[in-house]
Amino acid sequence: MTLAVGGAVTTLLGFVIVALAAYWVYRDAKTKGVSDPAGWGILTFLLFIIAFPLYLLWGRKRVTSKSQSVVTTTAKRFCVECGMELPADVRFCTGCGKEASQATERI
Repeated sequence: MTLAVGGAVTTLLGFVIVALAAYWVYRDAKTKGVSDPAGWGILTFLLFIIAFPLYLLWGRKRVTSKSQSVVTTTAKRFCVECGMELPADVRFCTGCGKEASQATERI
């Protein structure tokens, strides 16, 4: 009788560990922007021995383009004659009329 109870407790403990690991994989994948976090969680729950090590090795390294950000700066153009800021598409200064091709650029 005690052997059966011990086996049941061990089985239940194993089930809880696998369920917690699957939940952790899901949350980690979602936080890191990995594609299909629910799929990783379900796969970990069903095939723990295979999916959990695979996720740790390769799954965590996948990042979608959402989490990558690019910062671009544009140079502002100023008239050399009057110093007025010029839009990028004008050919002549709107303040003094000087040709914008001679405008200076500052970041």
